[in-house]
Amino acid sequence: MTVITGRREEAAAGRSGGLARVRALAVRAGRAVRVRLQDLAATAVVDAHAVLSRRPLVDRGGYGIVTYTSHGKRAGKAWRAAVSIGRGVERPARLILWLEPTDLPAVSGRRWDRLRARGLEVLEARPGLGPHTKYFGALELAVASGRPLVTADDDVIYPRRWLADLRAAQEAEPRGGIVTCFRARAMTAPRGAPSRYDAWPLATAATPAEDLFLTGVSGAVYPSGFAALALARGTDFLNLCARADDVWLNRLARDGGFTIRLADPVSVDFAAVAGTRNTGLSRGNVVRDENTAQIERTFAGMAGWPRG
Repeated sequence: MTVITGRREEAAAGRSGGLARVRALAVRAGRAVRVRLQDLAATAVVDAHAVLSRRPLVDRGGYGIVTYTSHGKRAGKAWRAAVSIGRGVERPARLILWLEPTDLPAVSGRRWDRLRARGLEVLEARPGLGPHTKYFGALELAVASGRPLVTADDDVIYPRRWLADLRAAQEAEPRGGIVTCFRARAMTAPRGAPSRYDAWPLATAATPAEDLFLTGVSGAVYPSGFAALALARGTDFLNLCARADDVWLNRLARDGGFTIRLADPVSVDFAAVAGTRNTGLSRGNVVRDENTAQIERTFAGMAGWPRG
């Protein structure tokens, strides 16, 4: 009788565990559908704005130099990020898309001509810099002008208050020396060894500043002094984190004594251009966790690392 009862209990527990797994899968599937619908809606709005609006994407008295890059098949679609930024309540003084010479043919045609006429600059980038192309060519421009450098990604639909909120958060700290972002992870290192990057939780306002690891996908603003430091360090990143610009920018922030802070109380992910999620670098750096090795190489020897 005891054996029969035990088997019944095991079977009931198995059914309960199976139902829990089914519910969890249903929740994840529902969330994925909602995100996809949000991406489709945001992309449709930007597409309509690109056709109907003639408003300049930039403002000579605007905030900072917004800089981003694209490559390969994505380059021809990189206009959507520019349109989303240019429709904002705050516009940049300059908006620059950097492309390697082999990608320049992808940005031809009437749509691109209209965007150039509205202020988008498409400039030839130094080949071989990978994702660091996003900011590298703009470093001299930021240093020469004294303007902050604002990084963006080519596959994100930025909300209308994106640049205005970044600026407000950056300028809220009068002492300077701040790097502001919308998204970051909290670096954790149990037992004194760096844990896997993909295990680091998203940060909140409660995360200590020294544990923040900014992720640039949602945008970040760097003061011109940071640009000067990055310019002085040149292309050292190629031997350390050639495929992870965020890793290098986080190392520079610590080397230069810059404090990383979130613009919002929680980390934020914005809508993506429809069909672009988990593609490109995110597939290798995050999904296959290639970031961890690049972080370990780049942060080696840095004071306070590894976390313990």
